[in-house]
Amino acid sequence: MKKQKGRIKLMAALALVAAVALTSPQSVASARTPSTTSATAPATTDCEGDACSQVTLAFDESRQQYRAVNNSADRWARVTASNMASSASACLAPGRDAYLPLKSVAGPYQAAYAEARCGEPEATGPPAVE
Repeated sequence: MKKQKGRIKLMAALALVAAVALTSPQSVASARTPSTTSATAPATTDCEGDACSQVTLAFDESRQQYRAVNNSADRWARVTASNMASSASACLAPGRDAYLPLKSVAGPYQAAYAEARCGEPEATGPPAVE
């Protein structure tokens, strides 16, 4: 009989704790506010590098990837971003954009001005045949 009364008191205490936790101001506010983390990824505004003023990185909902845009009219830029699983980079011509195959970005992305074609040689035609 004493064990049963002890269990009833314990269950009543647990129910009281659960009721208080569910009706606390923080949980009520979070229940009223829809979660945006599952629906959309936040825009990435943290940037490191000398091209940050000209390069933007934003999540494209339709493609489920990040889109990097080089807003410079005359300079190439290399954009690099990463998350906990992978990283991706793109070499952007002036006024062009590219998609980075990432669904999330952890930390700031890097945007740096680069040489034309990011230092890669320009293709001039078919390879020479000997």
